[in-house]
Amino acid sequence: RTQARYELFASGEALGASFDARLSSDQRGRPQSVRVRAYRSDPAGQMLGPLQATHVAAGDISSMSSPLGVQPIAGRGAIVTNRPLDLPDSFDRTTFRGDLPVGWEAELYRNGQLLAFASPGADGRYEFADVRLVYGVNRFESVLYGPQGQVRRDVRTIPVGIDAIPPQKTYYWAAIVQEGRDLVRLIRDDRPYRPGWRGTVGVERGINRRTSIGAWATTLMIEDRRYSIAEASVRRAMGSTLAELTGSAQSGGGYAARLYWVGELSKGMFQFESLNARHGYRSDRIPLGVTGLHSLSFDQTVQIGGSALPVHIETRYRTQVSGQNRIEAATRLSASWRNLSLTGQLDWRRTLSGRSLGGRATDEVFASLLANARVGRMRVRGEAQIGLSGPAPDRQVAVVGEWTQSERTDWRAELGYDHRAQRGRIGAGYTRRFDRLAL
Repeated sequence: RTQARYELFASGEALGASFDARLSSDQRGRPQSVRVRAYRSDPAGQMLGPLQATHVAAGDISSMSSPLGVQPIAGRGAIVTNRPLDLPDSFDRTTFRGDLPVGWEAELYRNGQLLAFASPGADGRYEFADVRLVYGVNRFESVLYGPQGQVRRDVRTIPVGIDAIPPQKTYYWAAIVQEGRDLVRLIRDDRPYRPGWRGTVGVERGINRRTSIGAWATTLMIEDRRYSIAEASVRRAMGSTLAELTGSAQSGGGYAARLYWVGELSKGMFQFESLNARHGYRSDRIPLGVTGLHSLSFDQTVQIGGSALPVHIETRYRTQVSGQNRIEAATRLSASWRNLSLTGQLDWRRTLSGRSLGGRATDEVFASLLANARVGRMRVRGEAQIGLSGPAPDRQVAVVGEWTQSERTDWRAELGYDHRAQRGRIGAGYTRRFDRLAL
């Protein structure tokens, strides 16, 4: 079997707007899709006259989210907003998404902690979805690594506190997007559920320095059914904490409520969430049949010697109509030294079967490790996920090593193994830069 793929990227300025473009093929080398995004951003909010917009985009865009109804998705459409460019659309979480060519890898750091790795998806993008925000300053750094030693960094700072929406200030946004569709698709889409169009509008207003309110209205397709969702929330700062209460109603009679509370506690950061859904409520954030999502987490930095080690502890409880409820617990420890970043996590999960299923309980324990190290001219990145117990323990390992031999020569090696798929992977690369070309 022979496969051939290519991707072409372009960006620049045209007709008073910035644009990004991508042309990609399928595995037979046939043109498959074209993505083009045209946009303008103005931090001063002087676009579109009375709308005082800060950002306008059309073509292939990313939509905005809401507390209960929708997650940010990529697709073709248009968006306009007057929100500050560095303000996340949800105060408790955010999503990072961008183009990632074949052979590239992405890493995400928060306040120096290595959180996740990502490889290109089938759509040629990387995505870190629903990344939690902690109270205070969140400094995120997305690092992209190319197969010829390229390194691209994107730093974004997101504050979470009482001053997110100034008093008597109103922010709005409106978007229409067709989920998962590139601007132009040149090959037939064979997916069983073709993505539908969704539209959303939202508004937030600061009442005073500690209180703000918001409202959202959304229509969207989930699989082959259209839903309409209305949401309203009130956010209030209390001391060094911030709480948000949201209610939502859906066409067909379903409704949901959510309390989210985040803040400082004993020199650490806590997050509490309690979500309840009834009468078949369904959305991007709440799968069909789920009646409750409850979680509590705590982040604390421990000083050992001259090193600061961030520790994260979290418990979660999920309830379903079927009675097949689930309890989860996780702990994560991160460490960073001058040339080394490590993140290890241990997860435990117990699934409680309902009476109709015999009332059995199953336990799963699995560990994961992320590492990025530089030793001299060599950089090593690795990821491991190992199932320690459970019905079908899974094991996945991937390691990439890059070595700079000289200013003109680089080497690359890659090893990987997926136990569930019974598949190993090995790769090697050599890069040589001449005066007028690179091989």
